[in-house]
Amino acid sequence: MLAGGGYAESGVAPAGQMPRPPAGIDLVSAAGLLEVSATVLSNLDLAGLRSGESLLVHGGAGGVGMFAIQYARTLGATVATTASGGKMDNCRELGADIVINYADDWLTEL
Repeated sequence: MLAGGGYAESGVAPAGQMPRPPAGIDLVSAAGLLEVSATVLSNLDLAGLRSGESLLVHGGAGGVGMFAIQYARTLGATVATTASGGKMDNCRELGADIVINYADDWLTEL
């Protein structure tokens, strides 16, 4: 996790910013997992999401959305999400309580 220059082909970073990948996870997947989890945790922690509250996740079938659904459910929140028609079941399987086709009038449906 770099403050800048993370899209470079190579770089130098402090050892503390270079965690080991989880066992059985390749380096590319581990990098994506770290980025997604850090994005979700930092934002939901900043927002102070608590058990019993609700969260709307746009793009629930994307990497950040999938992690957000699962993390929010772990916190005890009710999760609503938007997704394309073909990916709505994936969001339900991840724990979304309310799944809305983003092509519909999601705000009215919500």
